[in-house]
Amino acid sequence: SCADGDDDMLVKDLIVEQGMDVGVFGVKFFVDGRWTTVIIDDLFPCVKSHNGTWKPIFASPKDHVGQAQGERELWALIFEKAWAKLHLSYEATAAGFTDDAHNYLTGGVNSTVALGVKPEEEWHQLRELTAEDNFAFLSTHTRAGIPDGELRKKGLISGHAYSILGTFETLDSAIRLVQVRNPWGSDEWKGAYSDKAPEWTPELRLNAKAVDAEDGSFWMCFADFFKYYGDVAVCDPRVLCRMYSDGMARLRGASAHWIAGKTAGGLSTAATFKYNPQFELCAEGSEVYIAAYQPDVRALELVREGLEFVSMSVYLIDPDAGPASSAKPALALNFARQKACRVEVVPGKTYRLVAAAWGPGVQGAFTLTACGNSCSLKALPLEIPSSNDADKMALRPSRLAGCIISGGR
Repeated sequence: SCADGDDDMLVKDLIVEQGMDVGVFGVKFFVDGRWTTVIIDDLFPCVKSHNGTWKPIFASPKDHVGQAQGERELWALIFEKAWAKLHLSYEATAAGFTDDAHNYLTGGVNSTVALGVKPEEEWHQLRELTAEDNFAFLSTHTRAGIPDGELRKKGLISGHAYSILGTFETLDSAIRLVQVRNPWGSDEWKGAYSDKAPEWTPELRLNAKAVDAEDGSFWMCFADFFKYYGDVAVCDPRVLCRMYSDGMARLRGASAHWIAGKTAGGLSTAATFKYNPQFELCAEGSEVYIAAYQPDVRALELVREGLEFVSMSVYLIDPDAGPASSAKPALALNFARQKACRVEVVPGKTYRLVAAAWGPGVQGAFTLTACGNSCSLKALPLEIPSSNDADKMALRPSRLAGCIISGGR
């Protein structure tokens, strides 16, 4: 929804076209902290329509301004097929979260703008994030608790994801507008400042660059946006790019498992905490971006119901501030595939990265990445548990988990 057109920079960067002349495409995705290229052919599933023509079952190509008559965009079909191959089937791609998809596409760092607390501050945050020199991807969902009938009357869809394309404000701040887009390309807002609303004057429409078209994008006043939409998810791919610009940043990653009876030691309050997988972290700069990933369960859910994402927390502990159990989390990942956070470190100091499930015996898999100036991340030897401690780490069915960083010398 944020990449609307084949001239979009994101589309050009992610689709590898070297084999296009023989019907082969490559699409790049950021998977668990690393760029991965998915190779597909140019055959797309189609169905015969009532008039006898064949059309794609899922995403459909569309005409694009500047193309020759009869030519259609194919990037949406290419992305969709590669996305389906990454998750093993089209069925596995039926739902998801926009901030997670943005991370797959850009490798950006996700954050959230909470709506409903301080409207004035939240408006200025949106203005900054949608400025022309910003490259952040913004998305939101309709607010929970609003009756479906009321949303439908206004042209909105309950629980549906929308992208935020821009904002506009008059010089006297009397009018504040948010431009929103439905990725379906239809079902637009019908309230104030909708495409054909009487609030538009020729001058206002010109200044806001508002267009009356059935393309899924529309404008609405900030008060209505505030009323009908929930928190705004932000994915900024420039965060790590800025770190790389000085030529010193390094991205390091490591994967491991919590295994019942061996390495599933539980949180720091558990007596078996020391058996968890541990890593040594060091950077020459004063900031490091820590990210936690877990396996995407989309495909597995088709054959086994009830699978959950791991709930994780990341703690940065000063070695002189007391035990790990007293630390507060710097990052909370609750029932989501991935999340990242920025932590401050002492340059040149060695830290210990400990990944821990919420309780002893909770099994799961994870990947941790760290990005910082001359950053290093390496696995430490595992401690073999005694038979008594192994019994304390007996298998539990839950998939909840946590992650702890503790300082060391």
